[in-house]
Amino acid sequence: PSILHSLGVPVDSRTGGKLENNEKYLNFSGTFKGFSLNISFNDVIKKFYFALPSTSNGTRDHSNMTIVSFGYRKALSNIMTLEGKLTYSQSKDWYIFKFLFDDFYGIQLLSTNGIEVELNSFINPSDKLDINTGLYYRAVLDADDMYDIPSLNSPRLENNYKILANNNYIITRSFFTQVTYSPTDRLRLTAGFRLEQ
Repeated sequence: PSILHSLGVPVDSRTGGKLENNEKYLNFSGTFKGFSLNISFNDVIKKFYFALPSTSNGTRDHSNMTIVSFGYRKALSNIMTLEGKLTYSQSKDWYIFKFLFDDFYGIQLLSTNGIEVELNSFINPSDKLDINTGLYYRAVLDADDMYDIPSLNSPRLENNYKILANNNYIITRSFFTQVTYSPTDRLRLTAGFRLEQ
């Protein structure tokens, strides 16, 4: 509280009624003969104090994300099951910065979209042993970062726009294996490894 006055914030300032938080979520999922579909969407509008107290209602963050996933699962035998999944996702974050003083101005927009592919095998040689092996692939297809914060009086923070170059995807590949052994009902041993590029 001793530094609030030097920041231009009244000592008796309160956050009551200022930092709103609104969330919306929608989900649809279903399965049919081994096929699965999952669609989800969430939208969040919230306010927060960024780094230092503010005389305003707070910095506004409006974010949303959409995820669509298709999957297929099939038992090849009594001890082995295969599963594949393809997922597309996109997200956006829009910030309106408000802090330090009442007429502070600053905005930032972040957006990205990409795909994920998973292939998994589940092997159960016995009631005590489970083996999970999988391949994973992720590609960020597009990513943008736009920001303009002139109130900070720094030219490098004004009118900036960064994008992922065309056909220059961010790729992640991985292979993993996990083994779980349960010698008794109360003891479970798990070991595994993951290779990622």
